[in-house]
Amino acid sequence: MSTRRWIAVAALMFPIAAAAVESYKPGSPEDPQVRFARYLDANKRHFSALIELGQLVGSTDPNQLSVDYQWRLADNYLGFAMHDRAEAMYRSLAARAPDAKSYARAQLRLAEFEFQRAYYTEASATLNRIRAKLPEEMLPEWQDLMTRVLLGDGRYTEAADLLLKQDNASDQSPFTRYNLAIALLSSGRTAQA
Repeated sequence: MSTRRWIAVAALMFPIAAAAVESYKPGSPEDPQVRFARYLDANKRHFSALIELGQLVGSTDPNQLSVDYQWRLADNYLGFAMHDRAEAMYRSLAARAPDAKSYARAQLRLAEFEFQRAYYTEASATLNRIRAKLPEEMLPEWQDLMTRVLLGDGRYTEAADLLLKQDNASDQSPFTRYNLAIALLSSGRTAQA
């Protein structure tokens, strides 16, 4: 093949090769390392995800990267049982990105973490702190978790009252209704159970 033909073929192929290259901003949701960390997070490999996200940062301040990166980092801190670091990041994100639903979901995850480790007082405080700002569609999830915290702490009357006070029986899961029956029986209100 002559040199001219080779150059012509290469010139024709260049746009195809250039189109295959993705452009992304480091730390953005399109960043391959962030996407890989998302995959690791979905598979509950939080330490590996933290390592991947840490390599992305290097010497850069993590607060300078995208909000998606910071949420992913905070979620993986929590997944790897680094509660204090996750909570600090969630608070920082709430102050900068006023997405009430994401912040409420993060606080529910923190409260679930505390509940699973039998830190009932801390879980109750976390849940009470977010109740006023909680989006209405997240109320059943909040109510379910708060009931489990109260039941775990032995506060059966409060748990029953919480479930009976809200007029959302149709939104409650069968598990939540079961918890209501347990709370009523344990608090001595067998006629209502």
